[in-house]
This record gives sequence, structure tokens and C-alpha cells, in this order.
Amino acid sequence: VDAKRVMLEGRGVETARATVPAEFLIDGMKAGPGVPKVRLQGIHSELPVEMKALKYDRYFCRYISNIPGSFLLYIYWSDQLLPCCPLKVAVTAKGEVKKVKVSGEGLNGGIANNELKIFLDTRNAGPGEITAECHSHRQNARCDVKEDSDGRYTLRILPTEPEKHVLQIRYDGQHVPGSPFDLRIGEPPDPTKVRVLGPGVKDGIIDTFESRFLVETQGAGAGQLAVKIRGPKGGFRVDMSRETQAERTIGCRYDPQEAGQYIINVKWSGVDVPGSPFYVNVAETEEELLKMNRASDYHFRDRLTDWRAEI
Repeated sequence: VDAKRVMLEGRGVETARATVPAEFLIDGMKAGPGVPKVRLQGIHSELPVEMKALKYDRYFCRYISNIPGSFLLYIYWSDQLLPCCPLKVAVTAKGEVKKVKVSGEGLNGGIANNELKIFLDTRNAGPGEITAECHSHRQNARCDVKEDSDGRYTLRILPTEPEKHVLQIRYDGQHVPGSPFDLRIGEPPDPTKVRVLGPGVKDGIIDTFESRFLVETQGAGAGQLAVKIRGPKGGFRVDMSRETQAERTIGCRYDPQEAGQYIINVKWSGVDVPGSPFYVNVAETEEELLKMNRASDYHFRDRLTDWRAEI
């Protein structure tokens, strides 16, 4: 038995915070068969240390101090005091969880398989440890906490399921303000599921032309819709609407006042949906419309306006 070969791991052999569990590991694999004994001595009293035997002569230790102060840690291996002992353990005051600040777009949720970022600032809260876990109804999402600078952290979350997730952020075991957070995680955008329908995307005669069309995004996942219309300068007026903010169907019309070619671009999260761009020929007469449709490259190059509308 050689006590000099016992290894100690964990912050609990050096520091702790009042009322927060502190832990360390005694590793006697290289020291020969033995049994450890641990004493944590304060100025007025001795703190109890819980010890659990693991495999291969390794022992997990845990203690809690209710008050700040200085302690001496004595560790023996088969009644031999380790050469590094006694170790001085400083127990500091616990941080104030209510002073932890949480921010970032990630708190608004996101899209499955896309990373969320949340920022934490503990500089005014005092010493403490940030821990986080995030889960849906069926499984956990990966959570990584990284300290960026003294007291500031970035939390990265990778949800893989398109459903509500619950995020719990704790500071020394206590929920930070606002925790637990509900995060809405949507389906990835799928432009192929967007449908554009209505007479407004088909050729017609100007006197009877109906410019209405609908953009249906139901089933296309979470995304940003952009509708752009281009045509003869001064020749049309754009109107777009939806009944509610959550409505997945957008009503559009552009009321052309001049004959010509109108180009309608519909994109979902920056990608053209099926059929887009739509080239719509509006003519004065049926004969003119036939001529326009026969022409392989018919458009008013010098009379087209800039894009007129986008949502």
C-alpha cells in the first residue's frame, strides 16, 4: 500500500459554496488495496462527508456546508495520511439566483435540427454553477453551456423534434428567473409544400382579368413567406392580406391597369415554391394574347418596374 499514489479529482477538494453540494473522487487504483477515511474539519465543528464505493478502489465523496468558512480536509488511505493533506477548502457564499440575466433569440423557439443560442449573465449574481436541460415529450435535446468570459455564458441547444420543448436553467440547483421556459420548435421549412392557386397566376384579357391568387403554406413547416410582383411601370397596384397573424393562407391581388407581362415570385424561406416565378401575360385582346404566348421571350424589358410588394 502506497498512499502517495492516491489521486484526488474534483473541485470539492479545494472549494465549495454554502448550501450547495460539493463533490470529489478518491482514486486508489495505483495505491494498492485500501480503505479511505475522510475528515473535513472546521473551526468549531466537523462536516460529515458522504462516501460511496465505486469499482477499482475508487470512492465518490460529497458534502454540504450550510455556512461559508474555511475547512481542512484530511484523507487517509489504509490509515496513512495522504502527503498532500491537510488540504485547505474555502467555502464561499452562494450566488443570488434572482440576479442571473437570461436573453437571446433562442428563448423564442426555433426549427427542428437548428441550433438555438441563449445568453446568461451571472456577473451580478456572485459565484455559482450554470446547468441546463431541455426536453420534448419524448426525448432530451442536447444542451452545451460554455463560459465566454468572467460570469457570462452561452447556452447552445439542438432540438431534433418539431414540438414544444421545456428548457430548465439552474444556478447552483435553483431555477433562474423565467425558468422553466417553453420553447416552440417547428418543422423545417419545406417550400415544396407551398401551393399557389387562383386566376391571378394565369394569363387573361385585361378587361375581364381577375388578379386574385392565394398562397397556402399549410404543412410547409416554419418559414418566412416573400411575395414579389413585377410588371409594367405604373400598371398595377398590389394588395396582400391575411385574416390573423397565425393564418397560413395569404390572399394577394395586383389589379393590372396595363397590358403586359407580370412576373410573380413566391418564396418560402428564400427558396422558390413550385411554379415560381409565374409569368402572367395580360393582353388587350384574345389575338394579342395568342401572339404573346407564341413569343418565347415576350416581356417589356424597358417598362418593368422594380418589385412592388413583399411580405
